[in-house]
Amino acid sequence: VKPQGCATQGKGSLARADWLLRQLRPTAAADALRQPRPTHRLDAGTGGLLVLAKTSAALRTISASFAEGRVQKRYRALVRGHLEMGEEGVCEEPLYGKPSSSRYRAAAPPVELALGGGAEWISTLDLWPTSGRRHQLRRHMQA
Repeated sequence: VKPQGCATQGKGSLARADWLLRQLRPTAAADALRQPRPTHRLDAGTGGLLVLAKTSAALRTISASFAEGRVQKRYRALVRGHLEMGEEGVCEEPLYGKPSSSRYRAAAPPVELALGGGAEWISTLDLWPTSGRRHQLRRHMQA
């Protein structure tokens, strides 16, 4: 499981996450990659399950599964606002000039937090992106 703050994309990003790579057993497969590679994006600010491939064949197959929508991703987020448990909806705000859609459902009762002289509601949402735009869920939750 990748913690928040760990980059997985970009030059040298996984080199800084050697603790993650050490958890994997090496493979003796003929098409072994020099180092395991992520099969999908997971922003540095997002913690969660990261699927790594150790062979070229696995990288192609698993990446294609993500790209073709055969893998369903679910995210859990804490957001400002009051949504009752079970409340759901869809955000279809276009991103980068392209159609974009995210489903959401409140997964727990909202919590009221006392902040200084006031209060703020926090809701726990399950999120399902149905398109794969950069920072899609974060931007949709701000909309």
